[in-house]
Amino acid sequence: MIDDGNLRPGEKLPSERELVAQFSISRSVVREALRVLEAQGLVTIQQGKGVYVQRPGLQTVLQPVQRLLKDGSITLQNLMQARYILEPEIVKIASKMINEAQLLRLEQEYHEMIKYLDYPEKYLEADKNFHSLLVSCTGNPVLVIMMWPIITMFNGFIELLYQVPGTPQKVFTAHDTILKALRDHD
Repeated sequence: MIDDGNLRPGEKLPSERELVAQFSISRSVVREALRVLEAQGLVTIQQGKGVYVQRPGLQTVLQPVQRLLKDGSITLQNLMQARYILEPEIVKIASKMINEAQLLRLEQEYHEMIKYLDYPEKYLEADKNFHSLLVSCTGNPVLVIMMWPIITMFNGFIELLYQVPGTPQKVFTAHDTILKALRDHD
């Protein structure tokens, strides 16, 4: 119903009773299915009012990827490789689209990273903000959706990032290169 496009975000699903009759299944199966849809971010259940289709957000994409991260299917090297492939193209697109206010915000996040070099959680938060802002400067929601899991999953590797000597400094060099390309619209 939802995937077919028969119901759009904000529209109400049929009642439990109607779903039981329509699909010839028990009420407990319908309730469990609705809980799964809610956990996936596809519907919202409002007690006494009904079940409504929800616009899928980044959480819809992020949750399955986080499960892969937790079970070890995704490594830091996998994340770095994906970022190295996608980010140069993102910088090219953003360099043509970025405005002065966005550039200033990116520079502020970069300075936050430098400021919090000795505080891994804060450093990583500034890095996440930097890359989120960068991809949003492309104006392309598909790139934002593709990059969001990659950006946020780095939090799971915070200890590893600091175990390899010189990693934060290498990151600064890469960010300098990105900022220069954006300033030069190159």
